[in-house]
Amino acid sequence: MESVQPLGSVLQVDGRRYVVVGHRLVRDGDGVATGYLTVPYPLGFVGAESLQVLPASAVEAVVASVPGAADGAPVLPVGSVVRLQGAEALVMVAGYEPLLDSGWADYLGVPYPMGLVQEDAAVAFDASAVDEVVQRGLWDSEAEAGLAAVRRFRAATSDTLRRVEELTASLTPSRVDELRMQYSFDALDDDPEPDFPM
Repeated sequence: MESVQPLGSVLQVDGRRYVVVGHRLVRDGDGVATGYLTVPYPLGFVGAESLQVLPASAVEAVVASVPGAADGAPVLPVGSVVRLQGAEALVMVAGYEPLLDSGWADYLGVPYPMGLVQEDAAVAFDASAVDEVVQRGLWDSEAEAGLAAVRRFRAATSDTLRRVEELTASLTPSRVDELRMQYSFDALDDDPEPDFPM
């Protein structure tokens, strides 16, 4: 690719698509060249292992953007650039539904146009915090299917977390002692040898 692609660009490398969330200098052959810090399209950031640095020379194609949520998409696609309420700086959507100590957020974003320059630069925010959509990211059937998978995962995980919270809330000291006795080897017979017919 001749020019450096901006944040939110969707790139194709080895037949897979990635969203640019930052820029890096990388070794490319004997020199240093532009590289892209990317997350997989359409799911975006799903943990540190999803971040990948790709040299610009590996880019097969820049996938053309298509109209997004304005045409009926229910969410902001990965790569969308927004202004949050009460903020001057812009944020680019880099992932969906991060789990925080306080619960789920709708989006994970990175500063725009700098991108993810340090690990703690990402920000979680809800759709209600978006004051202005400056630019929409790519939205297609793959993005729609990916988001549906994220929502199924969130529903299953939320149910598990709810059950863990209910169990934790029910654990009084007496119930903990009762469970210890129930699952303790000390509560078994003193004779560890089973009786087998001879």
